[in-house]
Amino acid sequence: MKLLTTRAEREVAASRLRELLEARSEWLCAEFHAGRERAPFALRAGEWELRVSPSALHFSYWTDAGARTWRVAAWECVGHHVRVRVTRRMGAESSMLELVPRVSAREDALAVAAARRAACERMAQTISAHTPWMKIESARLSVGGRRSEPGRYARVLLTRATGAGRRELIAATGPVVSIKAHEIDDALASALSWWSRLGDSTRAKGTRGKSRLWLVVASDLSSAMSERVALLREDVRDAIGIYEHGEASSSSVEALDESANRISLTPAEIPRLDALLTRATRFSRPTRESLSETAERLVALAPTEIDVIRARRGETLRFNGLAFARVRRMLNDERVWFGVQGAGQKVLLDEENWRGLVKLIDELKGHRCADAEDARHAYFRAAPEAWLESILRRDITRLDPGLVVSPLHVQLRTSRESAGAGGARPVDLLALRRDGRLVVIELKVSEDAALPIQGADYWRRVEAHRRSGELRRARLFGELDIADEPPLVYLVAPVFRFHRAFHHLSRMIDPAVEMFRFDINEDWRAGVHVVRRTRVN
Repeated sequence: MKLLTTRAEREVAASRLRELLEARSEWLCAEFHAGRERAPFALRAGEWELRVSPSALHFSYWTDAGARTWRVAAWECVGHHVRVRVTRRMGAESSMLELVPRVSAREDALAVAAARRAACERMAQTISAHTPWMKIESARLSVGGRRSEPGRYARVLLTRATGAGRRELIAATGPVVSIKAHEIDDALASALSWWSRLGDSTRAKGTRGKSRLWLVVASDLSSAMSERVALLREDVRDAIGIYEHGEASSSSVEALDESANRISLTPAEIPRLDALLTRATRFSRPTRESLSETAERLVALAPTEIDVIRARRGETLRFNGLAFARVRRMLNDERVWFGVQGAGQKVLLDEENWRGLVKLIDELKGHRCADAEDARHAYFRAAPEAWLESILRRDITRLDPGLVVSPLHVQLRTSRESAGAGGARPVDLLALRRDGRLVVIELKVSEDAALPIQGADYWRRVEAHRRSGELRRARLFGELDIADEPPLVYLVAPVFRFHRAFHHLSRMIDPAVEMFRFDINEDWRAGVHVVRRTRVN
């Protein structure tokens, strides 16, 4: 955001804000105070005023409750949205105003769709320039999450007849939006599903020939994509090519120059699986500190529902998986905040508001339980995977009687890098079987096509650390021995919550990754029962 520190900056900001606001006849204004959104209201022409004084830029407007005047501290314009950081009452009250054009929702959707289609066309031209012997048969976007929503990936199909009813086919795809490293799982799952459907369609038409899949990604994502592709079965891996372009993923394919011939696609190397397993990132050892006195005191309020996730600087307390309090320690100072994300402001705990925390726990007892009367309540619906995780954490033998109950590692980070910086998201559960085999457990309660790829990637990270000896040196399982064998992967979801592409995608994973599917009961909140267990690859 642009901070306003001088009168000249305030005058420029006033002129620019006035120009933006006057360009629309009506805005929707929302006030965010201490992270909490107040009910948005319409702001029409003539109902607002900007005034520059020697010491401040004042923004005034009318609401149903009367006039309101703020001092503008900073502002920014992102797309059609205007965000303004404001204060009043001598800085005692601060807020964030977000103004959205009332008629911009449809315009934004059309603009996004047009930009993605244009990016898809540019990608098709780029690929065509690098394969002049191939003909573009089609170039379109993938299916969006909703019927009216444009897809996130380009789908470019190139073909060449080779005679005798045969043809060469290249299915090229890549994101047309900005994506992060941890979203590569979704991108690859989407690409493989599309490629698989194309193969089925080609065989149905009686056409035979060579089919390849090209994955076009930004240069800063090619390494993450290569690591995932290395986990695929050999025949699948050999049919895939990864091509990187020079633009960073933050600008995405939309930022590519419109002159496709000036864009270079560089092939990226796909490592062999064995070579990949020798690359172990720096292991983030879980903390072994004992619980703080405050955490022990809170757990005692509902010992069968409250569990604790330890961090380097404190603990996060969860009620059936839903975080409701955080303990943070800095040197000898310990502070506690309580409150549920999205349900209001976090409150610093002291003896005066202890009753407020007890009241919150009583509300969670009523709404976040298997037999809750209102299944639509926010407390019941929030963080369902964490709820399932908390149930299995108390007794992992519900899933497999051969697993050791304790130690059991929850949300284990295999890298000190954050997910956004290129590191993986934490492993849901890492357990040990009685025979010494490690078990990577990934949980889902809704359909997720990337589940097999995500589980295989966690297997790779854990196996690399096992081979390097990091897990043994970290004594993750105390005195228990870790077998000199690769981990197993348990993919867990309710019976009807496995994605329709799960079967095809799981069979594409290298057989070295021993992967099992666990179907559990739909009413798992009342107790987890395994309905079916099968090896999937």
